[in-house]
Amino acid sequence: NEEEQASEYQTDDTNPETTVNEDESLDHEEESDDLEHESVSQSTPAESTVSSLTLEYDESTQKLVDEAKKARDEFNQVEGQYQDIQTKIRELEVVLETDFGPNGEYMALKDQCFELEENEYVYKLCPFDSASQRSKTGGTETNLGRWGKWIGSEQNHYERFIMEGGAQCWNGPARSVIVHISCGDINQLIRASEPNRCEYSFEYKTPAACILNQSVLESTGNVHEHSEL
Repeated sequence: NEEEQASEYQTDDTNPETTVNEDESLDHEEESDDLEHESVSQSTPAESTVSSLTLEYDESTQKLVDEAKKARDEFNQVEGQYQDIQTKIRELEVVLETDFGPNGEYMALKDQCFELEENEYVYKLCPFDSASQRSKTGGTETNLGRWGKWIGSEQNHYERFIMEGGAQCWNGPARSVIVHISCGDINQLIRASEPNRCEYSFEYKTPAACILNQSVLESTGNVHEHSEL
């Protein structure tokens, strides 16, 4: 009887309720581990390995590729040379079309520029090309015009020319310059002014004018002689 009473007070380790609770706890832990693993997988972007692919050809194909590259490089070089030649041709055409005087007296002035400080500006004249002005204190140049044409008198067609199509004036015309040429010992821009709004006047001396003036005088003298006859 004592053994029976003692067995009644022993704890039953196989209690179904206890087993169920332990199983549920294990299930929750496994589920939590799965969720944590899934969360980490979602929050960490997949690493993609990008490898640079180097195409390898067999010997015959590689030879063709190298020859094609060489031909392309040679073509680009020839193309550049062709463009340079075309540029030079256009420049020569412009020179041939430009009137440098009856016998090319003014050709030596091409590609030269002359400056003069007048009042608060610095004026620049590049015969057969352009004219401009800038402030003595600095800043960008203002385009006063590009080569236009000779506008001299009937007696001396080459005594002045005009630079036209310069920067537009505010509520006014495009800037322009009339350049008066006279005989001088050296090439020199001696005077610059703005007699009318956006219309400028330059005075320029050059030895080339002395030669041309002499030719004009001789030609005029011959005309007078013929007229007297």
